[in-house]
Amino acid sequence: MDRFKRVAVQFGLRLRLAREARGLTQEKMAELCGISPRHYHNLENGHTNPSLATALRISSQLGFSLDSLREEVM
Repeated sequence: MDRFKRVAVQFGLRLRLAREARGLTQEKMAELCGISPRHYHNLENGHTNPSLATALRISSQLGFSLDSLREEVM
């Protein structure tokens, strides 16, 4: 697995765990972040990487900083 794919998969896992800990569905999380449910699903499953703006919206909704996410993922 190349580095970018590994980061996408780890990012998605972190998203899923944080979302589930807050009792949110993927659909509700997508709505809160202003993205489509399909796009959010693809992020959680490591099929795509978020833009910086999307990553900031997601981290804000989940209550963690991008720095903490970067440290965990990379």
